[in-house]
Amino acid sequence: MNRNPISLLKNVIRLIPYSFKILFYFLRYYNRKIRFPFAEKKTGFSILLVTYNRSTFLKLAIESILTNTKSTYELIIFDNASSDDTKHIVNEAINRNPGKPIQYHFSKFNYGTNAYALAFLHSQYSYVVVMDDDILALQTDWDEKAEQCFRDFPEIGFLALDVIQDQYTNGAKHAQEKYKIVKKEPSTIQAEGPSGGWFGITLRKIYFQSGGFIFRPDKPFRLHDADYVRKVGRKGYVSAILYHVYAYHASGELWAAAGNYQKIWKEKYKSDYRELAVLTDHLDINNIPEFSVPKKAIEIAMKENLL
Repeated sequence: MNRNPISLLKNVIRLIPYSFKILFYFLRYYNRKIRFPFAEKKTGFSILLVTYNRSTFLKLAIESILTNTKSTYELIIFDNASSDDTKHIVNEAINRNPGKPIQYHFSKFNYGTNAYALAFLHSQYSYVVVMDDDILALQTDWDEKAEQCFRDFPEIGFLALDVIQDQYTNGAKHAQEKYKIVKKEPSTIQAEGPSGGWFGITLRKIYFQSGGFIFRPDKPFRLHDADYVRKVGRKGYVSAILYHVYAYHASGELWAAAGNYQKIWKEKYKSDYRELAVLTDHLDINNIPEFSVPKKAIEIAMKENLL
């Protein structure tokens, strides 16, 4: 693909506020003696939540994390220059939950999916969770199940939660026949297929340390889950889905509709996936479902799995 050098230069210049942190990361990454000295000591989840102009979705995402995460964690919210009431929603959540480990970082520039690499620079725990603001609900024991899965499958470098698929979203998961069910009691994964679910969990000392984080100033909007899958694969690790441990991922048309996201959708896919860019041409914002649906959908799915 042809790259516009002027556009690339502009994006690089916009990284100046983070330049020293990025330099420190690479120095630490390439110097084995000082690389991530805290990785073994601070076991927990660093949840990187990147958001842009979808405060209604964000409110649900934050609430679900604070309610359903029982392990040690930190929530790092990176705001990609939102112009709606996102800042108010975040500050309201912080004030309503004193003592909760919430960080808020506002950027005057929209870094797109590169913001995950920037949010990572603020993290401290051994598990890194990459989360969009369209994860509207989480299963109550998702973190305990994920930790158990990493113990049972040490070869996993990238792990995604399973997703609800209903009339509103397919959760960005591929067809069932693309995966193979693998069991190591008590964990079950779907492996040997494309990653899905996009509540992605990576073990930092495996992925971010040995694989490096992904940063593409030449392409700020991209299918970054595929980037993670390819990179952990090159390091010899496996990507998988944690079978029947759910997140509600409002993908597809529902994803694009919230917060008038059509413009970003088209920007993201205009070069590589043109057939996706037209999906929202005739979308009615009023078709977004009532927001109690995601939580109920997970509760029903969990009940059905136990039958």
